[in-house]
Amino acid sequence: MRLISLYSGSSGNCILLDYGGGAFLVDAGNSGVRIREALNSLGMDMDRIRAILVTHEHSDHIQAVGILARKYSLPVYMSEQTYMGMQGNMRKVKDRSIHFVDKGCAFEIDGIEVTPFALSHDAADPVGYRFCDGKTAAAVATDTGIVTLQAQSVLKGCRDIILESNHDLDMLMRGSYPAPLKQRILSDKGHLSNDEAAATCARLVTLGTKTILLGHLSAENNTPENVVVLQECHGFEGCMKALMDMAEKKLNFVFIDLGEGIAYPSHPELAVAGTWSVEKTRAELARIRSLGLEPMPKLNFSTCHDSWL
Repeated sequence: MRLISLYSGSSGNCILLDYGGGAFLVDAGNSGVRIREALNSLGMDMDRIRAILVTHEHSDHIQAVGILARKYSLPVYMSEQTYMGMQGNMRKVKDRSIHFVDKGCAFEIDGIEVTPFALSHDAADPVGYRFCDGKTAAAVATDTGIVTLQAQSVLKGCRDIILESNHDLDMLMRGSYPAPLKQRILSDKGHLSNDEAAATCARLVTLGTKTILLGHLSAENNTPENVVVLQECHGFEGCMKALMDMAEKKLNFVFIDLGEGIAYPSHPELAVAGTWSVEKTRAELARIRSLGLEPMPKLNFSTCHDSWL
């Protein structure tokens, strides 16, 4: 399975979950034409889509739900409260196409287990979705003011997650938004800030997550550069906290999967964006050893090149 953000932000949101035999759309908050164009750019078309799953009724998430459901005879999954909140904002969809979901109650579409879970947003009944194909799990958690312990328990073990990182706090507070809107965004039923998203990422990586895509960035109150800097500052510190907890419990070693996270001198072509240098990696390994933990490499590329640093 793979998650692809087709559109993200207050101008429209649409996420693709591709699982090999087909795909789902999570929200359809742009025009039908633009969503089809985005799929075409990936070498796909609407015939690949098996269902639309709606997170909540705000217009930037539902703009094309009705037209796509009617034109391609697609089932639409959402909570009953979300459906009621959409009335007047979505053209008629045949009743037999609507399927109501309940938070915490898993169901299956085309062999994929789908579990809706509660988010905290100023909508009728906002949800995120967890997907599992029996081997791996992925999840979408955007438009939420907080990530509750309950939501974290659902996200635990998901290999891939799309998480909101909506605003930079300083940009929001100094920006032109009216005070009531600022307070709405900052509330528990608003949107995650970059700092909150970074702290959440640090927790998620200790729960088994390998890839986190950050979405729903505000065009007025955020920049991709702000998000990257904060993730770099928070990410490894979150791991270090987990390692400190391990050391306090008298554990004495930790497995590390470095993968392509190091710029190996013998194979510089494998380096990806944000890769650590050998010097940086050695420094962080020294930090780990200073806690009384011996870092041991997972059996991958790092064990057979450059003599385990």
